[in-house]
This record gives sequence, structure tokens and C-alpha cells, in this order.
Amino acid sequence: MLNGLKCMKIEPWKEEELKEIAITGYEKLGIKISDDFASKMAIESLTSSQLCNLYA
Repeated sequence: MLNGLKCMKIEPWKEEELKEIAITGYEKLGIKISDDFASKMAIESLTSSQLCNLYA
């Protein structure tokens, strides 16, 4: 513990989880995307759910 702060290890998002963000986001807009497109978005988001949401 440093100065009252506790460090936490946060695991990066997995590709499958990020793909689900993309697929769900587009479905809510009434748009169907391919699995390949969702995979590409997941890979390009660099394990960041925030970036994946921006792309979707």
C-alpha cells in the first residue's frame, strides 16, 4: 500500500468480450455485422473496451 492507495491488478479485456461489445452495440442500432468485422474491431481496440465502444 502506498500513501493510503492500494494497487489492483486489472486484467485486459479478451477478444471475445470485445467482440460482444461490438455485436451488441450494432444490434441495438438495428445493424447486423459479421463475425470477421467484430473480430477486427476487437483487435484494433487494443484490449480497451472504451475504444471498442467508440468504434461501435
